[in-house]
Amino acid sequence: MITRDSVCEAVAERLESPPDQIPGDTNLVQLGLTSLDLMALVNDWRRVGLPVVFRELVREPTMDGWWRYLERLQDEHAEVSP
Repeated sequence: MITRDSVCEAVAERLESPPDQIPGDTNLVQLGLTSLDLMALVNDWRRVGLPVVFRELVREPTMDGWWRYLERLQDEHAEVSP
């Protein structure tokens, strides 16, 4: 299971920034996150079992938007898992 903090830490690592310096409503691309960074994050989250879709993250590239999406995926995944 991923948490909002773990998502923020993963993004902060890619941005080489402290997690507490990433506002929830700020566009992560404008902060410097690249498409390669985004693909790496998608792959990391897929490895833990979440069916993350790249374009869904691009749609709203903010911590708040990503967390809403990832939380929903986790909830849906928990409902179908035994």
